[in-house]
Amino acid sequence: MIAQLYEETRLDELLSLGGAELRDHFLADIQRCQAQLSQSMTLAASDQRKGLEQSRRVLHELRGISLTIGAAPLVKLCAEAEAYCDMGSLQDVIDRHADILTMCAALSDRISAHSAGLS
Repeated sequence: MIAQLYEETRLDELLSLGGAELRDHFLADIQRCQAQLSQSMTLAASDQRKGLEQSRRVLHELRGISLTIGAAPLVKLCAEAEAYCDMGSLQDVIDRHADILTMCAALSDRISAHSAGLS
């Protein structure tokens, strides 16, 4: 699964253009989205509407980052979870939450390892 997490060629091209600065930007954005998504799930426990709204915004941003990198499986998962936010289906979002965080962590690891030589 990890090997198919993103398009190697697309990421290679992006990192060759932007180098370590772009790599660090991607990593920071992914980590920020992970943290915000977890916060939104906590918020949803006490205020479902606000939690789902916040989740939808974070998922939309994460989907855009994933699309840029070429991480199609994460794009799909975020789009599904975003649609469930729009429908007000908290349980379906929760069901995808762990998978999204796991994919984000794996993607971050791959980006870090892939470009470890960039400084």
